[in-house]
Amino acid sequence: MMDDHTPHPQFVQSIKAGLHYWHAQTEDAADETIRRLDAERHNLYRLVHYGQALPALWPDTAVLALNAFYLVERKGYWLEWIPILEQAASHWVQDDLRLKVQLLHRLGYLYQVSRQLSPAVAVHTQAEQMARALQDAPLLNQSYFYLCADHRHLRQYDSAEHYGLLALAGFEQQHAPDKWQAGTWNELGLMAFHRGDLAQARQRLEESATLYRYLGNATDLLRVLNNLIGVARAEKNYTLALAYHRQAAPYFDELSSDFDRTVFEVALGGILFELARYPEAEAAFRRANTPYLQRSPHLHQRALVWQCLGNTLLKQNRLDEAGICLQESAHLWVSANDDLMRANTLGTLGELYVAKGEVATAVAYLDQALLYLHNYPDDSMAIRLKAEFSALKASLCPP
Repeated sequence: MMDDHTPHPQFVQSIKAGLHYWHAQTEDAADETIRRLDAERHNLYRLVHYGQALPALWPDTAVLALNAFYLVERKGYWLEWIPILEQAASHWVQDDLRLKVQLLHRLGYLYQVSRQLSPAVAVHTQAEQMARALQDAPLLNQSYFYLCADHRHLRQYDSAEHYGLLALAGFEQQHAPDKWQAGTWNELGLMAFHRGDLAQARQRLEESATLYRYLGNATDLLRVLNNLIGVARAEKNYTLALAYHRQAAPYFDELSSDFDRTVFEVALGGILFELARYPEAEAAFRRANTPYLQRSPHLHQRALVWQCLGNTLLKQNRLDEAGICLQESAHLWVSANDDLMRANTLGTLGELYVAKGEVATAVAYLDQALLYLHNYPDDSMAIRLKAEFSALKASLCPP
């Protein structure tokens, strides 16, 4: 007989077999696979629960925690998976340092998308140091890639560019899979966009899109096409922006991520807004504001949708409705840890109170916005907003 605290060997063997089965099932990141895995994820979660209680199975459980990343990322299960990856990286793989680095990469990414940016940098820096000590060039290049993305989210563009170029050179030298080069071109394109170099941004993003088309990865391709829509909008080339949207449309039904569907409603709404087609833009933003999004951990996207709705309602002179949306957006930007976008919303609230004739309140909001914008001297959006809000304030407070 076994005592009360010792699992029966047959039970342990069945859990081990289940873990190996799920290792194979979760290796494929295709959208069709993600949809199927999501329908069965309770079985995956149960195996991880059993595996983490059995030290003999920790290495196998760590591999499953790593492989399930694409399901977790696409479906927004970050907050429940972060503690699992923390345990896996800290306790389950002490003898497999290469696997530990891979776990740290994925853990840091989930910190990043959940807007815990300082922990993301810390974890990816630890991974970089370990990869260098292992003299593992592919893992080191991946660490550079993740650090590039972390610093881009922090709007520390010099550091982001440094790591991005290191990653790209390393991937090309190592003949890494195209997905790593595609991801790095996307990050470098976004950095050029934020710095206002739109020609370079398009060149880099088109390079990324070409690679993702070749790979047949619908989700990542659509994310890059959305970024290209942003570049075209910044150039006020709405014909091109709509053309990118049409390129994306055939892939919509393939998506496994409800989040990415909201992204393209926002992109379409933005184009329509800038064409002054405000009722149509409002309809697109309301389609984006789904029940899924409202209860999801995508704080950044939730804040953006409320901001877009507020802008659109303001243009239609529906001031009370606009104020409710903008206040909700401002609140969410705090949770999303994005002071630049918070400044954007606060400045828009200033515009709203100008429309209401409440000048003192308007100036207070504009002052708050300008205070935050001062911290982003090399961001093109911040530079533009600072000029707009400063001019509006000057018109309200003449010398």
